[in-house]
Amino acid sequence: MLPQNEMSHLQWLGIWGMTGFSKPENSDLDKWSKGITYLLADPKGLHYFKEFLSEPARNFEAHAQILGIWAECDKLINQGIPVISRDDARAVLDKARENLSMSSGELCQVELNINSGNEGQIRDEVIKMQEAARDDLNSVYSSFIMYSKRLNSSKKVKCLIL
Repeated sequence: MLPQNEMSHLQWLGIWGMTGFSKPENSDLDKWSKGITYLLADPKGLHYFKEFLSEPARNFEAHAQILGIWAECDKLINQGIPVISRDDARAVLDKARENLSMSSGELCQVELNINSGNEGQIRDEVIKMQEAARDDLNSVYSSFIMYSKRLNSSKKVKCLIL
């Protein structure tokens, strides 16, 4: 007889077989399929997208960095403080220079506006960098949606080895 708090190996296998692997719900996929903004607005969507981009075999490390920039901008924009510090905006700009496909002219203009010290302009430039990050992520968005739909449509194969 097993102690009260311990499961048998067979019970554990049964629970694992019932839960399967982590995958998005069809209702979430339907929502995310409407566009990348729907995906990025949903914390669950961000989780799955980050997981997808972080898989080494897919070779999307650069896009994982871009998602990090998008999230950092989102945090600054929605932190509840009306003023974004110049230093925080510059930190995002440094990452944007390395990872985003903004032109050098656009990046110079962003830097000038951040250095101006105008609170409204700083916020606008962080929003502009977030939009550029979103646009860069669009190139892998459809791959993520197709992968997730394929994952959801495949039947689970359950095997119990005794």
